[in-house]
This record gives sequence, structure tokens and C-alpha cells, in this order.
Amino acid sequence: MAPGDDVGEPFTVRDGAGTLSGRLRTLTVPADPGLPGDSIVLSFVVFPSANDAGAPPLILVSGGPGNPSIDEIRGDRFSDLAALSQGRDVVVFDQRGTGRSDPSTSCGRRFDVPLDLLGASSLAGAFTAQFRDCVADTGAEVDHYTTPKSVSDIEAIRVAIGADRVALDGFSYGTHLTLAYVRAFPERVDRVVLRGIEGPDHTWKLPGAVDAQLARIAQVVLDDPATSAVIPDLVHTVDSLTSALDSIPIEVDLSGQPVHLDGDLIRIVIANLIGDRDDISSLVAALELAIAGDLSGFALGALALKTLDMPRVMTVAMDCASGASTGRRDQIAVEAPTAVLRDAINFPYPRLCDAVEVADVGNSFRDPVVSDVPALFVSGTLDGRTPVANAIEVAAGFSRSRSVVIDGAGHAALDSEVSGLNDVIIRFLDGEAVGSVELSLPPLQFVRP
Repeated sequence: MAPGDDVGEPFTVRDGAGTLSGRLRTLTVPADPGLPGDSIVLSFVVFPSANDAGAPPLILVSGGPGNPSIDEIRGDRFSDLAALSQGRDVVVFDQRGTGRSDPSTSCGRRFDVPLDLLGASSLAGAFTAQFRDCVADTGAEVDHYTTPKSVSDIEAIRVAIGADRVALDGFSYGTHLTLAYVRAFPERVDRVVLRGIEGPDHTWKLPGAVDAQLARIAQVVLDDPATSAVIPDLVHTVDSLTSALDSIPIEVDLSGQPVHLDGDLIRIVIANLIGDRDDISSLVAALELAIAGDLSGFALGALALKTLDMPRVMTVAMDCASGASTGRRDQIAVEAPTAVLRDAINFPYPRLCDAVEVADVGNSFRDPVVSDVPALFVSGTLDGRTPVANAIEVAAGFSRSRSVVIDGAGHAALDSEVSGLNDVIIRFLDGEAVGSVELSLPPLQFVRP
């Protein structure tokens, strides 16, 4: 049936910007495509085009992996969706193991890591042991949760809505999944939008790329006279702080709660603060306090890390199955010992993979995608998770690629409303000639701690 047909339950989303109405549907798919046995129920919503222009439906592919889509169609994403649905039907789906899809792979608990536990290896071991219990409690069949199986889900949705071809709009991990679909079903793809690109072999991050991101942040600080007066060399400040704590760990009192800090723990906290504008501001504020001898900002980060909500089993299984090529692993091993944050960007991976023991997808999955499908690559210069270099690398395999680089954008901004971005994306989806575009966000403003 066509996406606009009267199928499923009415589904309405209200936001300050207006109302969107669609149909909520479910689709039962094999847990392991091609084999008899268990099944998975996918939930998806079809929002019909406002003007029935006849364009191929657009499937939104969320990041994470594991971010639910259906119940997050609000805020900036609402405005984005409303604009996109003017000229085409839009499909929003919860990937297997997430949101309204069934079964759930969430165990609904937090990590509980002792606040005096230090050392990256010990921390990763504690996370792994606790997450192994989560896997057992959910009863999830981890091999059901790999990117190739989610590719089959997208294809099943395409068939269910009666579309000959679809366009896809992926964000972060959603680009990883979208690229895998393009490889598997090129004849079914009209065009793709890729925001914050995670290529087939980009699941594990490069320590050298993190050094480059720290250098970019350092330059942003230098461009702010008041902040640069306190932090004239951000990279040196981070290196000095973590090296000092390698030698002598300390204890910080947070309202009577003692939090122990060492260099490894600080590196992990910092690695979690380099991807987005708000987090970068928090990092700079914490460094200013640390220069004054107050490490409470990093202690709060360590406390949050050690009591973090456990990810879905699906999330860990997807990333562990995608893994990394031998060459990528070798590059990480070479770069990590001399990188400012070592390999903190990947914590607690790959050790956490011991808790799921999912089968690897194989090296051919991680080969570059070569395609003539029209593709729009959207990147941000302050994205510390999926840097512009990722887009350049993946775009080399697309003969019909265009790029949008947003100066000053972090990772999350690529999945929200950036002035001028929707216009470019809609013109691209409509088949108009779109050249490579540069957009920008206002300069990052730092708040004195």
C-alpha cells in the first residue's frame, strides 16, 4: 500500500510549531532474515506529504545506535520533519530493539561503579561485568542486533509502504546504517542525506582525530580574549592536568561524597565533552576551575560517568558487530600511546564487547561504499564524534556527492534545525542542482565559571 493510505492507527504530534498527523503502523520481520524462528515487531509512522508531489518517500534513520525515533519527534526535529513532509511522505521508525519496537533490549538500570575505582582497564572491566548481567536479564539474542539485519528491516518497510524507491536521511550511526542499505539495495535508493558521517569502518574512533579536535577547540578558545587569558594553550592544559593525575591521583569531596580522580578518568570525562558546543563550553569551564585548583567540575563528570544509564543491548551489539578492520585497529594502537587523551574516546569499547559476544559482520562490510546514488554529506567543523574527515573519506566513493560544511557546528547540531540547512536538503531531495555549501553558526560563547 502507498504511504498515504489509511493503514494503522492515527498518530498526531503536537509542538509549539504546529501539528503533524500520520499513521502508526507495525510490521513483523524475521529476527534473523532468511531463517525460520524468532520475529521482531517494528513500529513506524508514515506522515503523508502535504501536497502529494509524488516524490519517493523519505525514511529518517536515527543515530545511537539505539535512539528511539517515534517518541522524539518534537523540538528542533519537529520543525525539520514538518519542512521535509511538504514535498514527500516521511517515514519515522524505531529500529529493532529500540523505542516502540518489540522486544525491548533495555534493562532499565544504571551502572554502579565504585567512586574510588581508577585506571581505564579497571573501569572498563567494571562496566563490562555489570553490563553482562544486563544482557542476561533482558534475554536478548545479541546476534539479532547487527547493522545488516537492520538493513533488512528498512527494506521490509519499503516493501510494506509500497514504494519502488526511497530516499534516506541518516544521522550519526544512522549514516552507518544508511550506507549499508545503499550497498545492499542500490536500485531501491533515490538519494541520501548523510548528517555526521560514520562510515563502514568508523565505529571505533581514532585518537589522532581527537587530538585534531582538541586543537580546533584550542583555536576557538584563542579567539575569545577573556577565556584565552586563562587558558592560553588548551591542549597543553589538558595534557599537563592528566599527566599530573597519572602520577598522583586525588580525592575530591562532592557534598560529602568522595570522588577519586586519576589521569585516565579525566581523559574519559574530557573525551565525552568534545563533540558538541554545550559540552565544549562545559569542558572549558571545568578547565578554568582546575587551573584555579578546583577539580569539582571533573569530579561531577566522573560521578555522572560511573552512574550512567546502561545502554540498550542493541546499542552495544550493533557497535561491537560492526567493530573495526585490522588496519583501523592497528592505527588506533599506534596513535593511542602518544595521543593527549590516549584511547579514551572509545571507552568502554572494545572491552564492553566481551559482555555481548556478538558475531563480527566481516571485513567486506567495512570496505568503502562505491555508488552513483546522489548523496549529500553534512558535517560540522566542531563535531568531535564524526569529523569532517569522515565525510571526505566516504564521499570519495560517491560519484554524485555534494557537501554541506557548517562552521562551528558540533555533532548534535547536525540533527537539528540549522539556518539554511533545511532549504539545501529539500532542494537536494527535490532533485535540484545543489553545489557544495558552507553554512555557519554564531561563535561559541563561553560562560565564566
